[in-house]
Amino acid sequence: MFVDGGRHEHASNVVNFLKTVGVKKIDILWGSHPDWNHIQAQAEILKNFQVDKLYSSVDYTTCVSEKKCKSDDVKYIKDEVKRQGKKVNVLYPGDTLSIGDFTFYIIGPNVSKYTTNTNASSLVWIMSYGNRKYMFTGDMEEKQAKTDALLSSAKKAGLLNIKADVFKYPHHGYQSLSKTFFNAISPKYVIVPDHKSCSSFKGGSTLGDLNIPYYRLCKHSNILITSDGESLNVKQDVNLDNYKFN
Repeated sequence: MFVDGGRHEHASNVVNFLKTVGVKKIDILWGSHPDWNHIQAQAEILKNFQVDKLYSSVDYTTCVSEKKCKSDDVKYIKDEVKRQGKKVNVLYPGDTLSIGDFTFYIIGPNVSKYTTNTNASSLVWIMSYGNRKYMFTGDMEEKQAKTDALLSSAKKAGLLNIKADVFKYPHHGYQSLSKTFFNAISPKYVIVPDHKSCSSFKGGSTLGDLNIPYYRLCKHSNILITSDGESLNVKQDVNLDNYKFN
């Protein structure tokens, strides 16, 4: 599974990274939401790798006419999806997917209507593998980070709580999330994709008060999480030569 990918002008970096670690096939290409700095590079991923299925919060080929995204956001990816005749599988809160040994529980977005404010319509999901869970959040905004709404969708999807061992901090670290929210998630580790500026992260004091370890991309590269479904390990500044797919 590969999530998002970034801007189109950085697509070669993403493609080269995947080739470096030995990826030849992608089972799921996942778009958290149709923002240009998240999904434009997926056009080049589709060109360079066999991709079985695409999942997103919207259909890239129709979201502009439906006023659920902006044309610049889906530039490149929309054309490549059409060229290859791919189907974009749209997911909604309460949906559940079982793929191999993994189960995906869709618990967001918490919005009444999808608009061109695509951050608010970011998919939020919990990935379960063995006894470990991981929460992905896209660019979820603070007002969508409501524990009662997320828990309601989780129960609809078959989860009794929204606890996750690893939490991907939303929106590049820009959002302020409450202690109540983190107490509901109870993460063992938090990953913060604040790669552009170390001054943008708004969650440091909250996570510090709660004694939750967090890893930031503005300070470290190649953050690697490994698990066999029981053990869970996080490393940073990893040498990719030591981790290649067969």
